[in-house]
Order: sequence, then C-alpha cells, then structure tokens
Amino acid sequence: MYLSSLLSVPVRSSITIHLKNDMYAKVLSLPVGYFSDQRKGDIMSRMTNDAALVESSIINTMEGMIKDPVSVISYLVAMVAISPSLAMFLLILLPATAFIIGRISRTLKNKAMQHH
Repeated sequence: MYLSSLLSVPVRSSITIHLKNDMYAKVLSLPVGYFSDQRKGDIMSRMTNDAALVESSIINTMEGMIKDPVSVISYLVAMVAISPSLAMFLLILLPATAFIIGRISRTLKNKAMQHH
C-alpha cells in the first residue's frame, strides 16, 4: 500500500493540475450568457466535485493495478516458502477445479435455458 501511495502522489498532482487547468480554460471560453442562468458558486462547486471524483477514480484504479499484483505475488512466495509441495498442489488443483465448476455451471445454465 505504501508503494502504491508513493507512486500515485506525483500522478495525482499531475492529473489534478491538468484537469483543473483544462476546466479553467473551458470556463474562460464560455460565453457570458452561460453564466447568467446559474450562480458562479454552483459552477465552481460542480467543477471542484467533478475534478475530485475523476481524480479519486483514476487514483483508485492505479493503486489497484499496483497493489493487486504485488499482493498475489507475495502470497504465492509466502505459500512456497511455507510449504512448496502444498503450494504446487494448490496451483495445479485450483485451475482444474475452476474448469470443472465452469463446465458444470455452463451445463446447468444450458439446461435451464432449454426449459424456459
């Protein structure tokens, strides 16, 4: 988690700066009549909230892309360190079990679709 946070801070700053600069440029390019219908505070509030939402979405995706593979690799290394034979057994058994369960579920789904 620390590594993903460490890597995401510069990206978060860059995204925020570019997004806010683009929104500012867009607001400056709008005609004056656009601002007569709404209060300026409402527009600023929407812009800030939208920028925060986009920023958090991108950062959460990036953290997941960094954190999840590292977690899987560390769990596999720990499993092999604790018991190599059990880890190999699980690495062989899990895909076989997933294939069997997938096959059964497809068969049941096809039978259910035929009865409807």
